[in-house]
Amino acid sequence: PDLALLNLRGNRVGDADAKRMADALGRALGARLTCLDLRSNGLGWEGAEALSASLRWCPLLEDLWLDDNPIGDAGVDALADAIAGAGPCGLPTADAPDPVELSPHPSLRT
Repeated sequence: PDLALLNLRGNRVGDADAKRMADALGRALGARLTCLDLRSNGLGWEGAEALSASLRWCPLLEDLWLDDNPIGDAGVDALADAIAGAGPCGLPTADAPDPVELSPHPSLRT
């Protein structure tokens, strides 16, 4: 698939859906993904952790939008570790991509 922008803002994507999405990202869907917009979906820490595990399969990801989701400290920590290329214990993994700098996608800026 040649998916670059996935905008699911406000689509009630919950933790269970985020887990399925994370699985899909790992199955080549994330290979060309540059922007993932999941704002206002009710994602909790479990969904954030599932997504964080799949970010290594999204080497081109530049923008990750998670505003208005109750991901909590655990979700933030999991995402921060994934973005920094750290493994589950904070140790770098051999197959982790370089750290990703997240910034607003030009088409989403106001």
